[in-house]
Amino acid sequence: FNPNHGACKLRKVGQRQWLGRHLIVHDIAMNLVDHPHGGGEGRTKGGNPLVTLGEAHQSRISDRSVET
Repeated sequence: FNPNHGACKLRKVGQRQWLGRHLIVHDIAMNLVDHPHGGGEGRTKGGNPLVTLGEAHQSRISDRSVET
């Protein structure tokens, strides 16, 4: 048990990374290839639909049932 844990101030971002606490990048700030909510010019609403309208989307459960 360490009573001083969390009491010391981190001097720089690198010191925080040494402890394994890396910065979190928001999904909308990523590129489209990195996250479904990424991409677009400026701040865009929502994500891009993965399936076109009118097409049935297969879920993982149905995929598993087809394999067995």
